[in-house]
Amino acid sequence: HAHIGITDLTTPWPLVLFAVLAATVILGNMFPRKISFLPGMRYYAGNWDTTLWCIKPSAEEKIDKNLIAIANMPAAQLEKFYGSKEAAQIPIYMGYAFRAFNTHGKALFTLAHRAMAGQNEDDYSITDGERICSMAIGWNFGDGHMHNEQLIHAMQQRCRFEPGEVRVVLLDAQPIHRQRQAYRLVDAATGEFETGWVAVADMVTRQPWDDDLPVHVTSGT
Repeated sequence: HAHIGITDLTTPWPLVLFAVLAATVILGNMFPRKISFLPGMRYYAGNWDTTLWCIKPSAEEKIDKNLIAIANMPAAQLEKFYGSKEAAQIPIYMGYAFRAFNTHGKALFTLAHRAMAGQNEDDYSITDGERICSMAIGWNFGDGHMHNEQLIHAMQQRCRFEPGEVRVVLLDAQPIHRQRQAYRLVDAATGEFETGWVAVADMVTRQPWDDDLPVHVTSGT
């Protein structure tokens, strides 16, 4: 049917559908915080919305006790599988390495220091938000929108974390027309305490193990 063209349409609905799909993709790339990366088709865009959770052992106990979840915390799952806490560290750090190979991984681990500022970093376990989402909800699709403030608030309602027990780094995807990624730091008990941005150019020139990315603070500490 190569002879059939747009002028042969008898209803405008295919054009309306195309316009809606195109607008969703365009808006999803311009305002990634507002639109999930799934309809926005950002899965191969180089970066996407991500989170990194800094959790104290006392908070992990509250999660195990108060959250009806499909599984235990990620570290506890791996410890059962590998037989010891020490052996479980290997796949945990492999996950860190995987995230650090993405450009935004350098930003996450740089911002983790800021998220834990004023606290003893050794008291925290660092967990990728995707794993928290899988544990709490039952699945994840790599979309940071699934483990943003909504999940933090829902878990806070059930677990009643104390200030400083759970700190979360939320990193937005890069808008297609800007060479930066916005971030915000959230305490599960007290809320957002810092916002700012990091430059994509700084991330692409850093090594995976670098955690000293320049940070541009716009509000907060």
